[in-house]
Amino acid sequence: MSKILVVEDDLEMNSYVAMALRLEGHEVLTAYDGARALAQVENFAPDLILSDVEMPHMGGIALAQELQKIPATTTIPIIFVTGRHELESRVRGLEYGVDYVVKPFATPDLLARVRAALPQGVPS
Repeated sequence: MSKILVVEDDLEMNSYVAMALRLEGHEVLTAYDGARALAQVENFAPDLILSDVEMPHMGGIALAQELQKIPATTTIPIIFVTGRHELESRVRGLEYGVDYVVKPFATPDLLARVRAALPQGVPS
């Protein structure tokens, strides 16, 4: 079972993504902004982070930048799941993440991307 942190300020989307991941057998922790996620990363030690880009207090890109500053978290892969579809936003997201999924998305597609992003040796 892999450990996944879902960072999403939309409560319904947060719950939906977390439920889909739990049904796949993953251990899931949720946060509603990047600042809370950053506080949870040390204790939860996720194998993967799914994060929205635009959130109050700290967005997904800022979260990724902060994680890059901490030696223990620099290798955690991040998939951005966002409503931002502009090329500039996708390119910026891929500078910090391993994938970029635009909402609305098909759940099987998101789950396939999660499996592909999990580090080798981490059960999916």
